[in-house]
Amino acid sequence: MDENERNSRGSEYEKVQTPPQVSSAGADPATVKSFKEFWPLYLSQHSNPKTRMWHYAGTLLGVFTFSLVFGFQYARNSGLEALILALFAQVVATYGVLFASHWIIEGNQPVVLNSVGKQKSQLFKEMYWAALGNFRILWLALNERVAEEYRTNNLSSK
Repeated sequence: MDENERNSRGSEYEKVQTPPQVSSAGADPATVKSFKEFWPLYLSQHSNPKTRMWHYAGTLLGVFTFSLVFGFQYARNSGLEALILALFAQVVATYGVLFASHWIIEGNQPVVLNSVGKQKSQLFKEMYWAALGNFRILWLALNERVAEEYRTNNLSSK
């Protein structure tokens, strides 16, 4: 690459901005205002069945981890400490699996990470919607309705 081309394009090292991620559903995460609007975006970011499988496992692992840690800590009469520790363990266990599946299998970035740096209220809304999405898609899988949901939202599943 010659100097003129480098100057016209700008250095990748100087431009560390990430453009808004627009899904195949056409939604920009920055403009989503409700779970109803978020759902097609969620589906578009989970089009690979292997990603969804890891999301099912991660969601169930999170529920199991929370229950186990809370149960053991509560039995020790830890009260609020038990709840805080259980929530922390659940988040680490769940999101470790979920984020890895996005990066390794799906080849995209979790929508929640695009919210980092936004207003806290928007970040927490999107985290809440993502958690709801995880449980909703797990419920759909258990009822064998995932493919139908993709068709209903005019999205393709790999």
